[in-house]
Amino acid sequence: IAESDSDPKIREAAVARLTSQKILADIAKNDFAPDVRAAAVVRLTDQKVLAHLARKDSDSDVRKAAVEKLADQKILAEIARRDSDSDICQTAVRKLTVEKFLSDIALNASDSAIHKAAINKLAYRLGRLADPKILAAIALNASDKYACKTATEKLTDQEALADIAQSDSDWLVCGAAVNRVTDQEFLAAIARNSSDPRVRKAAIEKLADQKILADAALKDSESE
Repeated sequence: IAESDSDPKIREAAVARLTSQKILADIAKNDFAPDVRAAAVVRLTDQKVLAHLARKDSDSDVRKAAVEKLADQKILAEIARRDSDSDICQTAVRKLTVEKFLSDIALNASDSAIHKAAINKLAYRLGRLADPKILAAIALNASDKYACKTATEKLTDQEALADIAQSDSDWLVCGAAVNRVTDQEFLAAIARNSSDPRVRKAAIEKLADQKILADAALKDSESE
């Protein structure tokens, strides 16, 4: 019935009762109805077949169902980078646990939603992270502002900290960044360019250069 009935709904109902991996694999690969193929995928355990379907099936729902059952980290990373459907890529990212794959996607994904998914997954691993590029990406982009702050507090790269101080809209993060900036040129740039008066004030309080301090005082008096 699962393989031969003319009604896709009947085939789908029959698939839900099947346990034979061989028959399920055949249906998942060959049935013309995406709902039936997806139903077969849900009951599949064969990782090779699931990988094939996750990469090759023409229907996004079938590919997503296969991705949700995949365990192979390398294949998941490949799908996260290459699938044409952003939702499938994000599903693959959420299944990833290998830091190097997550880091690569976080730094190189052109789709902002995929990039964000990788950043947020990495944010849960902050205690083990040391790569300044990854820490800066988390500080600037993670959804959890406390994760942003924690990443910022682990950074020492002065340019990255100055960028965070001027780019983030959250004072919790900006303040943490300014507190870690020691380079006078970067502090001067923050004092001159930040749109947040609290950030400018924090930078000014760390400046020693009298000319820069005078310029900052003049700029703020002109803006009042």
